[in-house]
Amino acid sequence: MLLIITEKADLTTDYLILKLLERKVPFIRLNTEDYTSCFGLDFSIQNEQESYLLSNNGKQILLHEITGAYFRRPALPNLDGKIAPSQIKFAQREMETVLSGYFRLIDESKWLNHPKYIFLSNNKIEQLAVARKMGMTIPDTLITSNKDAIRHFAKMHKSVIAKAVKHGFYAFDDEVYLAFTQQIDDSYLERIEKYATVPMILQKRIDKEYDIRINVIGDKVFATAILSQEYPISQLDWRVWDVCEKFDLKHKPIKLPVDIEKKCITINEHFHLGFSAIDMALSKTGEYIFLELNPNGQWAWIEENTGYPLRDTIIDYFEVFKN
Repeated sequence: MLLIITEKADLTTDYLILKLLERKVPFIRLNTEDYTSCFGLDFSIQNEQESYLLSNNGKQILLHEITGAYFRRPALPNLDGKIAPSQIKFAQREMETVLSGYFRLIDESKWLNHPKYIFLSNNKIEQLAVARKMGMTIPDTLITSNKDAIRHFAKMHKSVIAKAVKHGFYAFDDEVYLAFTQQIDDSYLERIEKYATVPMILQKRIDKEYDIRINVIGDKVFATAILSQEYPISQLDWRVWDVCEKFDLKHKPIKLPVDIEKKCITINEHFHLGFSAIDMALSKTGEYIFLELNPNGQWAWIEENTGYPLRDTIIDYFEVFKN
């Protein structure tokens, strides 16, 4: 039985489940916002025996029946209207800990990406350091809030971009915003006292041929050229295509050099990941430049645009490692 841990609104999970149904692969989906309302967990840990029972929509599953586990952006349990608002954060913390405890009982070999490795690998600073040690090319990078250091870096490299250290999403008044990669220009440097209040990633701007999204699943590598340089609006950050503007951003399947493929697999192995979405860029001079790794990135749109069998490869991964 394949266990899928996610939330109701995740379209990537919906897309995977369509293929699971087509292939008649047994699975159970847990939308974690529904914990206690639609599913429950019972832990019995005693001196002579132990049992761990998952109950979902009338089905009861023991821990040993789970043959694979897929973790995809779960949400906190929804307790609105169920308990006093003052108690919600406490209750969610308790429930999240119970869920986490259950996930930790599932053998690591059964996961595509174990939640703890998603958390541990999701740090851009470490990713850049690891990639460089593995022989990947990375952009000249400075991570700081030191205004003098920023001025010096910008002067040294002439053309510099800035981006968030974690991710560019933030919420304000129930609205979600995305801070895109930005060019550091003279006007920014003149007003730097207002802007440089938190650390940011500064990098020498790459003169790109195109961006590359690389999906690594086990020892399989699927590389897609994203022709971001065809439009001025997407040259710095191709994500504007998905968020702000709908234009024909072309995607093209490509074959990476063998050594780049091996390094992509190796960095996954370093972080104990079965899956990742790696962002790279091909420079005008022919260099493959590592930008970052997303251990839980979206991938459904890549299959739709390229025809890559990503869903089948994920399912086959579980089949190979099934006990």
